[in-house]
Amino acid sequence: MELTTGQASRMSEAVKAKLMKRGLRALSFLVFLALWQWFGSRPDMFALAPPSEVIPALIEALRSGDLVRAAAGTLYTMMIGYLLAVVVGIVIGFALAVSAWAKNAIEPLVNAAYSSPMAMFIPILGVYIGLDFGGRLFLVVIWAVFVIIVNTATGVREVPPSLIEMARSFGLKRWDIYRKVIFPSALPYVLVGLRLGAGRA
Repeated sequence: MELTTGQASRMSEAVKAKLMKRGLRALSFLVFLALWQWFGSRPDMFALAPPSEVIPALIEALRSGDLVRAAAGTLYTMMIGYLLAVVVGIVIGFALAVSAWAKNAIEPLVNAAYSSPMAMFIPILGVYIGLDFGGRLFLVVIWAVFVIIVNTATGVREVPPSLIEMARSFGLKRWDIYRKVIFPSALPYVLVGLRLGAGRA
């Protein structure tokens, strides 16, 4: 099948546009590397190493396995901390929604911690609890748990009272109401909290 002159011209223009786009991307990346090298090589920029030092160090870390071990340790700490935050956050969130005592005693502290910039407390907590496994685990839990608590409590409170009354009229016990009515209704809010908590962890 032969191409007409117009079709060939359009294909040529499409190829040129694609090459131009890739060329601009490559050029912007090279400019970024050049600026990075320039800033990192300045004597007063002690906190930013140039790519001429970063890339060999990265290759050496990959070759020796240090980077893989460090990444595995970080991932393990994040997973354990996130699981603890999920358990603690869902339990406390349910307690805040169904218990007047928990609402009056704990919820003000949870709201204050949730609205506070947690990044500001990381250096302070690091000084007092250390940055070993236990300290890192505590930081992950603190960073992720409050958003799970708030979303779980909101989800439980948003359960329609008519559903609870209907369950009681059918003779369901309190635990069955929590398990079959309240938790499934609050599940979308809980899942949002888990997603946001995972992003923070």
